[in-house]
Amino acid sequence: MTKIESVFKDAKLIASIVSDTDVEKIYESLKSKRRNPNRVDVVMNNILENAGIYQKTTVSEREDTSALLLADFVSVIDKAMANMEALPLTAEEIQHLLQEEGNRPDRVDRVFTKILRQVYNPKHLSEEDVRLVMNQMPEAHPDQVRKLVSDIQGQSQADRVKQVISALKNNTVASLKKDDSIPQDPTVSNDPLFKDMQIVKKVVPHKDPNEIYAYLEAHYDKKNRIKLVIEELMSDERDSEDADHDMKEAGGTGIKKPSIPGVGEFEEELQELKDIFPDCDPNYLYNALEERKDDVDRVKKLAIRMLEKKDYPKLKEVLDNESKLKKKQKIIKATFDMKEFLAKFPDPELFFCDKNKAMSNNYKKHVTVQLQNDFRKLSEEYLQQIMEASNYCLTLCKRVVLTNISDLGDFMSELFVPTQRPLLPLPEEPEELFFNEMLYLRNEREIKNHLQQQRTLKEMRREEARANGELLPCECCFDDECLFEDMTSCQDGHLFCKECVRRSSEVVIGDGKCSFPCLTDSCDYQFPLPVLQEVMSPNMFSILLKRIQEAEVKQADIPDLVSCPFCSFATIISNPDDKVFKCLNPECLKESCRLCGEPSHIPLRCNEVEKQGETDMRTYIETRVTEAMLRKCHNCNKRFIKEAGCNKMTCTCGATQCYFCREENIDYDHFNKGTCSNQEESTVIHVQEMEAAAHEARRQYLEDHPEAKDMVLKYDPVTHIQDVKKHKNYMWGDGDNFNEFNGSEDGYREDESENSDYE
Repeated sequence: MTKIESVFKDAKLIASIVSDTDVEKIYESLKSKRRNPNRVDVVMNNILENAGIYQKTTVSEREDTSALLLADFVSVIDKAMANMEALPLTAEEIQHLLQEEGNRPDRVDRVFTKILRQVYNPKHLSEEDVRLVMNQMPEAHPDQVRKLVSDIQGQSQADRVKQVISALKNNTVASLKKDDSIPQDPTVSNDPLFKDMQIVKKVVPHKDPNEIYAYLEAHYDKKNRIKLVIEELMSDERDSEDADHDMKEAGGTGIKKPSIPGVGEFEEELQELKDIFPDCDPNYLYNALEERKDDVDRVKKLAIRMLEKKDYPKLKEVLDNESKLKKKQKIIKATFDMKEFLAKFPDPELFFCDKNKAMSNNYKKHVTVQLQNDFRKLSEEYLQQIMEASNYCLTLCKRVVLTNISDLGDFMSELFVPTQRPLLPLPEEPEELFFNEMLYLRNEREIKNHLQQQRTLKEMRREEARANGELLPCECCFDDECLFEDMTSCQDGHLFCKECVRRSSEVVIGDGKCSFPCLTDSCDYQFPLPVLQEVMSPNMFSILLKRIQEAEVKQADIPDLVSCPFCSFATIISNPDDKVFKCLNPECLKESCRLCGEPSHIPLRCNEVEKQGETDMRTYIETRVTEAMLRKCHNCNKRFIKEAGCNKMTCTCGATQCYFCREENIDYDHFNKGTCSNQEESTVIHVQEMEAAAHEARRQYLEDHPEAKDMVLKYDPVTHIQDVKKHKNYMWGDGDNFNEFNGSEDGYREDESENSDYE
């Protein structure tokens, strides 16, 4: 009988870790415990105990220590297997390393770091260090020397040898312990990227922790991100060494201007300017200081100029441009990876052929150019018809065109143009959806074959499980034919299919919550983060982690902690007189008022400034009031407003209408009917229209935004209308014939005393 793939994979994993074990026996043992989600741990525990790896202790001690040791052992193996092709140590050696660390809470990370050093740190360098030490101290024990050498990182060979010899002479091994100089902030101690950063820092100690963290963020969704980051950082170091070597060969000094602003001869002056202009690009400040290096008053003069001109480049704009450029390169140069692609688009055929999904204008521009380049002899009019009929869906458009060419044959000849069009460049701003769809079209056959194979294999496993009575029921949707690989559980072991857990987690995130309770009403346990990471998309899981971090910071109740109202950035501000919060998040960099949370409004008080909701409501009403006063010619659509004169309006296009009732094509007899007066003042007409429009606009806004029912506007448009009623000349001014809307869209005036659009 064919072996169960998931169980056999686990059996091979255990066999690769524990030497001298039979894969077949491990498989049978795992299969018998297949319903246990912790089957790997249980079976490995049994194997290790039978192999005599654990020392004999009392029953109570063994229950306490062996379980913890096994858990840490499995954690080390998981981390190592995710970041390297093969383990450089045996199971016994790893267990020995763990025991050497005692009961330290961080012993998993420490042992994992030692394994990484064996993989990535050149062994011959360590042996060379040992040889140099032994030459000077032949009485020293080689193993002790090797241990001391391995504990020292980030120094030159001469310094390492000198420090080891000193330690051996003074017998001060503890002094070699290196301080990572990484702050143990409780708000980030549970951040998985922060923990990984600490591990990587021990392997490449010269690197800045912030740089390491940024690399890890870029590979967040990769299980082997530690391996990838270490290799990239080491590659950068080799490139840097090669560049320095080339410069020396060319006669250069190898000395460059500091790449990090604030380092160098202008450090204090640069910091002073950064404090004054926190939103300015530091590179601009550095270059400006360097240009004025002979001026003793350079800081003062530069600050005055920047305050007056306000033309300095903003840090946020620079970072945005850099981010856009990186994103552009990432989108354009994206390569096809089956696993990553299907993680984004589980059913690509359904997604890309859905012509009802939202299509941005930029996506439509990309599709237009691509189709014209793919079918350069077909007329643009024909291609445009196809695109409009398919809602610009690239996959559907190409299939329709290819089908028509195949089916219609010679009948398509009239749609061809005599001269082939030149190739057109794609739009400057790349559209990620378009490039993902291009990846799908280029690899469509491979993707479909892969998905079909997966469906076939899964159906085979389902049939085998059904025959063996191994199908499991989901306690949420009650599907009783679920494979074990499609199941997951809460912390108390209640089993659910992954689809149910995924849907419920999306609902929880949509509700703005960070806790994910079990789907069984009687269970008080939750779904752990590893389970959620397995069932959720990478983007959704990233959003969840940010929310959890924000919630933990708030729950910490740190004194004087202030958060940015526009992003998740938080910092400590002890000075209560500092009323302005300056966000240092590169993606935000906004200044806000600490008292009201609105954008900084100095020198105005909080009660003198409109809140964002007030501004939205006021501008909505003002727009409707303005539109109520403006007229539009029914013939040529020119907009106009009248200051004075009679109410018979004549447009330059010849059309006429009544200004009061807006009836079209009238003459002066219209005013003899008694309905409209030819002498009605425009101010009276406008006041009536503005009042009606203001009340209707307020009613409509409150209907659309019920949360604003108790809002009081600081600057109410109705107050302006009342002023117009009290003062006749308030709208147009006193004798200057001023008119805010002094003409149509083309700049004409409407005044019967002049030759204008309307008379």
